[in-house]
Amino acid sequence: MKCGITSRSFIFISLSLYAISLFYISLWNVYGLNIVQSTKYSVIISRNISEFENENNNIMERENRINHLDETNESSKNSNNSKKKELFDVLNSLEECPSKEDLKNIWVHTLGVAKEDLDHILKVLKALIQKYLNNDVYLGIDKDGYKEFLYESIWNENRSGFCTTIDNQEAEYSKNFFRLINTKHTLNDILKYINSFLEHFMTLKNELDDVCQKEHLEKISLSLRLFNY
Repeated sequence: MKCGITSRSFIFISLSLYAISLFYISLWNVYGLNIVQSTKYSVIISRNISEFENENNNIMERENRINHLDETNESSKNSNNSKKKELFDVLNSLEECPSKEDLKNIWVHTLGVAKEDLDHILKVLKALIQKYLNNDVYLGIDKDGYKEFLYESIWNENRSGFCTTIDNQEAEYSKNFFRLINTKHTLNDILKYINSFLEHFMTLKNELDDVCQKEHLEKISLSLRLFNY
């Protein structure tokens, strides 16, 4: 018995395959169209986001530099050079005397610039006697009931004198600054005062550094003679 396909069957199968092909082609066109549209939407959304971010950045850059100092004062992560540059950028950009609130903000930033390297100075001073601190001499119990050590006492005394002098000078200059801004003043008066303070504070730190180094050496030398080292 021969197996064959009639002409009607052949035509039916051909039409069926043609219909199926058209169906898949339609599906593929719809899928491709969706991909293109989705890509277009993604590009449009990305462009809108980028334009929005650029606009926000421009707005932020246009904000008053003085207001930005308030945020900078809360962070100690910036280097001294960066803080000093920012301070003088603000001062040099002033065309008229700022409000009292802005002047207070500028003064806080000025103090931060002046005191930025104090920790480093103290670390260097301590390093000068670190080998003695590592082999300290026990003196007994002090009046407060704490153990007392010779070189630790020398260090604490010198550090206390250093910090007390700095604090007193800061308080004195701050008092005079607030007195200045609460009376009749000009922009030039403010700029001159801030510059004189920074110059004075730089000189003061160098002088205190020299004094503390000298006192360290003298006191340690005396202690070595007393304890026959």
